[in-house]
Amino acid sequence: LAGHPEDVLHPFALEAADPATFAEYAVYFDTCRARRNELSYEGVEVVSETELEEVLRKVPEFQLAVEEWLAKNHPGLG
Repeated sequence: LAGHPEDVLHPFALEAADPATFAEYAVYFDTCRARRNELSYEGVEVVSETELEEVLRKVPEFQLAVEEWLAKNHPGLG
């Protein structure tokens, strides 16, 4: 991903499609987005090592949830 907002699959779009599966991810990644913005303006040490480790675990989990949802709901896209 290039890192621009329009290049990122937005969890809120998936939440609208399937709230039961994606609502928690949407809230979590929106919190991450806000933290990233803080980092952009305030510099280093805004995000803890624990928060970094958590997001590194959460991203593959989210990716798997998206892939499973697509396979189930839109198999032609896989």
